[in-house]
Amino acid sequence: DTITHNSAIRLRQRQRAWQAALCIYCLMWLYGQQPTVVTFGTLVRGAEWTCALRLLDELRHFGIYANEIVCGATVTACEKRAAWRQVWCLLKSVWHLRVQTDVFAVSASVSACDKAAAWPQALCIAVGAEDAGLLLDA
Repeated sequence: DTITHNSAIRLRQRQRAWQAALCIYCLMWLYGQQPTVVTFGTLVRGAEWTCALRLLDELRHFGIYANEIVCGATVTACEKRAAWRQVWCLLKSVWHLRVQTDVFAVSASVSACDKAAAWPQALCIAVGAEDAGLLLDA
């Protein structure tokens, strides 16, 4: 069932065996199991940024709404590679859909901008976070 598959994906993700986790995800389809937001959240945590963005698109394709965990994990994957443009687009999309974000996602977004020396974008992210109702510490 889906819970068993999600547990197996989580185990592989903890073992840093992301390819094996992805294979389990593919097996879910073979066995007719519908992935959930938990499935995608677990997969995104171990993914490279390009794969994380693809998984997020796939989640939307299946009509599953991203939550703050999936969005935060995707932002973190992008932050690791200083992919600030992708982070900025993702955050605008998330805020437009009224998905709650947390301070960690915003911090990772600003960090991605910092790594790429994209200071105006970092400021836009901070302002966007406050406009979305997230209180940031100074």
